Amino acid sequence: MKKQTTRKAKAKKDLELHKEKRAQDMRLVHPPQVQFQIRQTHKLRFTNTGTNPATSISFANLLETVIFATQPTVGYQMYDYVRVREIEMWGSTGASTVPCLTVGVDFGGLVAGNIGAGRSYEDASVSPTFPAYLRVRPDPKSQTAQFQPNSASAAFHIRANGASVGMVIVDVTLEFTNSPVIAPVVTALAGATAGTIYFRGLDGLASGSTAWRSLMLPDVI
Repeated sequence: MKKQTTRKAKAKKDLELHKEKRAQDMRLVHPPQVQFQIRQTHKLRFTNTGTNPATSISFANLLETVIFATQPTVGYQMYDYVRVREIEMWGSTGASTVPCLTVGVDFGGLVAGNIGAGRSYEDASVSPTFPAYLRVRPDPKSQTAQFQPNSASAAFHIRANGASVGMVIVDVTLEFTNSPVIAPVVTALAGATAGTIYFRGLDGLASGSTAWRSLMLPDVI
């Protein structure tokens, strides 16, 4: 019995040595493949600037949220593809005498032929101390959850009807990646410092005109 156990242990050790030697030989013949693209997941924070009816957020808008300035008036999108991982919203009226506030996120997939979940999420505040709250994710099989290039197709819709300025906070977790075969998209800036990374509103607009201003610093003016 002891001999049989010893033989099994020796055979197992020989097999492991064989696998290790084979792996070493493969490394000598051909270096392992590498992933050369830069991929980053980042949570960006925004707040409302007005009454905020439903706003359609496109993939182009999401890629415009992170801009690299090359000149005072010229910048480029940092990444070429984006996908949505998660959205969180908090909304409050700020005063007990004001009616409740409703916030919502829609993953509509309203472009014909696109894969969309067709789902809508909504929550209402109870009082200033109990704000409306949403934490939602797109359907994993939908286009919003898959890497998408710069386009006008809607990634999702966001709403906080009647909200006073600064009473809504939105965290959008995005995953970005770049591509060596896509030309960088140019963005017009104003008064930027070359070599600086800037953040735009959730709708891709500068802080002076956006409906959802970036709370990341520095934001684009």
